[in-house]
Amino acid sequence: MRIKIKRKKLIVAISAVAVVALAGAALAYWTTGGSGSGSASAGTTTNNLVITGSTTDSFYPGRTIDMNVNVDNAANPFSVHVYQVSLVDPDGAGPRTPIETSDAQCDPSWFHFNGDGPDQPLTVDDTIAAGANGDYPATVTMDDPNVNQDHCKNATITFNFTSN
Repeated sequence: MRIKIKRKKLIVAISAVAVVALAGAALAYWTTGGSGSGSASAGTTTNNLVITGSTTDSFYPGRTIDMNVNVDNAANPFSVHVYQVSLVDPDGAGPRTPIETSDAQCDPSWFHFNGDGPDQPLTVDDTIAAGANGDYPATVTMDDPNVNQDHCKNATITFNFTSN
């Protein structure tokens, strides 16, 4: 019997020493000092907002109609802040223009995007969450220059947008 008790005491003693040794090692691990440095790079954004304009009415000379401008942030995994939407030459240096028509004899200069006023950008000043979009009201106008504008009948008018 006595041998079993000694064996049990020995096992308990060894276990206690092992626990103390491991605790000491853990304590040493958590209190170890050191020095070093690290770095990270910030990512960049790309021009991947999709901006579209839609109307429910048709143009005719002298008419101003409502346009819904939609800014879609579906391609970004982060929120973006859009200050304004304006028209832009989509190529940056011509020959295209901010407003284009599907008929070469329908003069693009007869059409105007009216954000905050005639021929003005549209102030949005809104944060659009990742994967979300926002709708913003504007108007567009077709001039009546007192010339034949029949070539604009059934023409598609394209407004090329940008944002900042």
